[in-house]
Amino acid sequence: VNSTNDANDGTCDGTHCSLREAINAANFLAGADTITFAGLGAGLHTISPSSNLPTITQTIILDGTTHPDGRIEIDGTSVSTGLTLSNAPNSLVRGVVINRASSVGLEFQGASGSSVVEGSYFGLDYPGAAISAIGNYALLVQSSSITVGGAATAARNTLSGTGSIALYLNGVSGAVVLGNYIGTDATGALDRFNGSYGVLAQSCTSPLIGGSSAGEGNLISGAAVGLYLQFGAGAVAQGNLLGTNAPGTAAIPSSNGLFAQNTTSALVGGTAAGTGNLISGNPSYGVRVQSASGTVIQGNRIGTQPDGVTALPNGYGIYLQSPTTVGGVAAGAGNVIA
Repeated sequence: VNSTNDANDGTCDGTHCSLREAINAANFLAGADTITFAGLGAGLHTISPSSNLPTITQTIILDGTTHPDGRIEIDGTSVSTGLTLSNAPNSLVRGVVINRASSVGLEFQGASGSSVVEGSYFGLDYPGAAISAIGNYALLVQSSSITVGGAATAARNTLSGTGSIALYLNGVSGAVVLGNYIGTDATGALDRFNGSYGVLAQSCTSPLIGGSSAGEGNLISGAAVGLYLQFGAGAVAQGNLLGTNAPGTAAIPSSNGLFAQNTTSALVGGTAAGTGNLISGNPSYGVRVQSASGTVIQGNRIGTQPDGVTALPNGYGIYLQSPTTVGGVAAGAGNVIA
């Protein structure tokens, strides 16, 4: 891509290639393709589609980090969806800023499994500071085995300022969500509220939200519910900060930190090092469990800062409306609840 305009003359070449033309060319050519950004010069560059861009229908690497400034902005003022991938497995979307779309920032649908989205901003301006709202969902995942983010700082996505849900995992299996900032600015210091949920994993099988290694936990704050697990089975939430800033020392509250409803065998935390979540600063519930079976809550700090001593209270630490295992006799199983 060597032009930010939205023209489409049917040819993508060294003289002129818009993003629209590049997607059309990639869809036409057999096999995997790479879209890079060159010849645009340094500084902010914004692509403003006049209508929805073509759906990407083959494996693609769309890499905004190839631009000298490290990201490309897609201003969705005139569209309902910023980008859509359908039946495009093993794809990579990296280094984009998608904002202002009336409905969805980025959507994966169909057989687009084993794809990755990383290093991108959704619902924020180009620097990742101010809200440039997306109407409904920053990222809508309807394909299985999608990875959102990663442990490296460069892989982190920031998903904020949406009217409804920042990250919606809808009926998928094997989703992995690592190292993202959700409901804050790109520094993790300021509230950039999502209207309903930070993450909604609905009717999903074995979604992994966070992890035990350095950088794998997500910061999920600033929503009605930070992490909402609804229906589905085998969800694991580990190493996350729910309701705080990035250091975990001050509140960026959601009304409820984590809500597990009608789920089976959800694990919140764990006994191994690094698996516990920090769930603090939420004015209603830190953790709420309702109509669920097999839920286990272990090894978390609930209502404190990371030191496990300094208070950062929730309204209620844990509110149980169905049988739940809280803590245990094994080493590391106990929660700190203050």
